[in-house]
Amino acid sequence: MTSALVLLSGISVLSRVPVAKAEEPNTIVEDVILNPDGSQFDGVLKILRGRGQTGRDFEGAAQYIRVVNGQLRVSLSPSLGGVGSDYYVVAFIRNGKLESTERWIVPVATTPLRVEQIRSASQPEDLEIAVRTFSSTSGEPVSVCKSVSSQVQRVEGQAIPSIAISAGATPSITISDVVGLSTELQLRPVRGPGFAPERVLASDPSGLIQAVVGDLADCIRTDGTSGPCSTESGGSGDPITLFGDVTGSSSATTVTRLLSRPLNTAATPADGQVLTWEASSGTWRPKSGGSGGPITLSGDVTGSSSATTVTRLLSRPLNTTATPTDGQVLTWDAILGLWSPKTVPTTGALSMASQLRDFFAEKLSPTQLGVAQSCSPVTPCNVRFGSVVHGLTSGATITLTAGTGTAYVYLTRSGQLTVQTALTVSCNGCVLVNQSGGFPMGTIPLWTWSATNASWNDGGGTDYRSTYSTSLITPGPGMVSVDTGTMITLAIDTTQYATSIDAAQALSFQSIPNASCSPPASVAARGATPGDTVAPGWPSNLPLGIVGRMVVTALDTLSVQLCNLSGSNTGVIAGTFRATVFSGAASIESVRLESRNHSGAGGLPGVRPLDFEALALPLLRSEYVPTRLDLGPSSNWPMVRIRFGYSDGDAAAGEAALIKYASAWADCNEGCSITIMSPPGCVLYYRVERSDDQNSMSRLGAINSVVASCSTKMANCQAGLSKVQ
Repeated sequence: MTSALVLLSGISVLSRVPVAKAEEPNTIVEDVILNPDGSQFDGVLKILRGRGQTGRDFEGAAQYIRVVNGQLRVSLSPSLGGVGSDYYVVAFIRNGKLESTERWIVPVATTPLRVEQIRSASQPEDLEIAVRTFSSTSGEPVSVCKSVSSQVQRVEGQAIPSIAISAGATPSITISDVVGLSTELQLRPVRGPGFAPERVLASDPSGLIQAVVGDLADCIRTDGTSGPCSTESGGSGDPITLFGDVTGSSSATTVTRLLSRPLNTAATPADGQVLTWEASSGTWRPKSGGSGGPITLSGDVTGSSSATTVTRLLSRPLNTTATPTDGQVLTWDAILGLWSPKTVPTTGALSMASQLRDFFAEKLSPTQLGVAQSCSPVTPCNVRFGSVVHGLTSGATITLTAGTGTAYVYLTRSGQLTVQTALTVSCNGCVLVNQSGGFPMGTIPLWTWSATNASWNDGGGTDYRSTYSTSLITPGPGMVSVDTGTMITLAIDTTQYATSIDAAQALSFQSIPNASCSPPASVAARGATPGDTVAPGWPSNLPLGIVGRMVVTALDTLSVQLCNLSGSNTGVIAGTFRATVFSGAASIESVRLESRNHSGAGGLPGVRPLDFEALALPLLRSEYVPTRLDLGPSSNWPMVRIRFGYSDGDAAAGEAALIKYASAWADCNEGCSITIMSPPGCVLYYRVERSDDQNSMSRLGAINSVVASCSTKMANCQAGLSKVQ
């Protein structure tokens, strides 16, 4: 006997499965083994090969095949399956317990077989056949106890549970021994005493499966009863039985209920009686009515039948506190949820803008005002602030509880309907500002309404809705305005203040011979105009002895040119060239650009550095030093600005003439801080100018000065202004 290698779900197990003779190839058995509850089997199959008629004769040792996730694949030598022939006895072991046994007859097959194809109807006669174990040498049985032992056999290094029954014992397996079998059996229907083959089956009230009783030609109902079949089409078939409010045969019906409420079948109606619901008996009963005393009504009409009052229309309540006036109509008020009397135009066309319902205010009751009640998602009330349009889709109700005074109704810039008043009110659908005063700046006035002793005054409303309006826009210092008739444009006055444009571009210059200049290169600077001042920003890797210039040569274009004064030819010069272009030269500090040429190694002896003294270029704004001025409060002179100028120390005698710039006016009623940007190292001269809130009067403070950096040398101002970027 030889051994075969069995591959099982990715696990290699060396099994001592008998290999067929050379002329008989093995048969592959491949299947998915399931537990009684339908889950996949995980355990061990113990396989014995038997022979003879007794079912107790075995050849070879018991073999163990591990099954993981139900996957079984094993190679077995074929068995003939006849009387006295070979067969296999298979024991299924799970969780250390024997669950079942089967007899397999394995034929010769060239393709894998499933277990159901080899399972024999004749099962082992004794569990001892399945659990009997043999010595690996002598083949004699090993004595073990009947229950699952804790002993473990090892097959090629793998631990396999060993289950055996002692010789001569009578084994038995109960339902509880099979894991999950009891639960599965309880879920299955049970055959009742009336079960019969070849009959329609139905469950009885106890849940037992019974055969339906009746003739073979009968029809089966859903409740499991049977009876003669009938048709419902055209009345040509047999009559059918009806159930529900109408009962009896379809050929002789009787109405016994109305809307599932039973009729009183014991009462006989008399002439003139009507069918009335009688709560005491729970039936429809014929009763006399219509000629007796008054009855009490409820619903839309209330009160006695002799004195009725309409309080609702189609279940929607009427406003019982509002007193209608001449010409008003009944209108549904979605805010109050009431039908209320309201005034509407009586003519087919409006003659005045004040008759429009947009943001209309009206007195609903002595304590309630309604505003914009006609605004809805279908008919929104729109208002525009600049280019933003706000649409109001619901109205508001203002309820007064105490006080005498006036309420101001307006719209804010966010389109919020707002009420401002010192009265004691609540606001539904609007924002309440509980303070006295008028319409705030920057809002759209709508209405005012007066009240006396916790009651809104009749005729107390004043309409401030305006169809026509205008705004006066006056530019402040340093600003200009252009009115085209449809648009007002504000811009900086470039004659007083400078505007700047930043530009940057990577450039590469080929070798420049000594004492020569490169061809001009272009840098895009959108908005630049010929004549604008340029503050260059040179690359940090610019070689010594190389000087250059930047100038606006065309609209939106800067020209960059480098000159070689180093004394030798250069290599390729590449880097990012930056510039700030200024317009409005009146507000630009001029700077002097010095050459990077120097004497010594790499210099050109005897050659004077290129003189850029006359070239006026501004310093980059990013290098300006902030100077913060903290100013105290002044209620009489709340508006403040700073007049300022700069000096490098050469013009101290004309300090007043240096103060040629001014900051914007700022509100300094409660104190403020103003920051002035200055070139590093320069002296900042400034004086404080204060004005009243109408800018009709002003006063100037004394001239002050401060150095705009930590440097103590005045020469640093000139050095800072002349720094090559």
